[in-house]
Amino acid sequence: MLVRQSSKATTLPTEMLSHIFLLSSMTSHQTALAFPVTISHVCRAWRSIAIGTANLWTTIQFTRLPSIHPSLMDYEQQRTWLTRSKGAPLHIHLVLNQSPKKEWNEEVLDRHWFSADDMDRVLDLIIPEAHRWSSAHVLTDSYAPMYRFLQRSSHIKAPILKDVELYRCNHFYGQSAEFHPRRFKDSFPLFESAEKLESVTLSGVHVDWGSTG
Repeated sequence: MLVRQSSKATTLPTEMLSHIFLLSSMTSHQTALAFPVTISHVCRAWRSIAIGTANLWTTIQFTRLPSIHPSLMDYEQQRTWLTRSKGAPLHIHLVLNQSPKKEWNEEVLDRHWFSADDMDRVLDLIIPEAHRWSSAHVLTDSYAPMYRFLQRSSHIKAPILKDVELYRCNHFYGQSAEFHPRRFKDSFPLFESAEKLESVTLSGVHVDWGSTG
């Protein structure tokens, strides 16, 4: 006769399991993305605890899914994470670079897989939560989406934002003393206000420091 035995882990207090889940998710950025989903599919009890642990769901990342058009990016998943994170501080990661084998001339025609309109769709989700941004990292290799991010974020208040990293990861911007593409030469303030800001890293990105609050 087979007797089903419960794991001793299921007898731990909810608060302890929640803390263990949080510690386990902090080992790396990729773990922070994968662990909450994995742990929430172990059993019904753990799923309930995981979903109820807001800090498990605070890494919000938008990036290209393999072989998927940006219109099919997993916006619903990120919307779910935003909901589950409740009022907890958020870590925003926008990883929007194209394959290094792809090349294009930004001055002539923008054929990048991720456009300014696609960035608008992402920003429509995360800007309403700007009061919760703790960090914001944006990586692109086409300036159109970065320009849109700078344009729209110049009007937002981010009261707990501490760390900002904005990277334009190509060499096009360094070919001359003049900014390229020329149509994006205008600069914007880096947020309307971000009084807790401690660290800013910019690469191939220009902002209007004189108007930055």
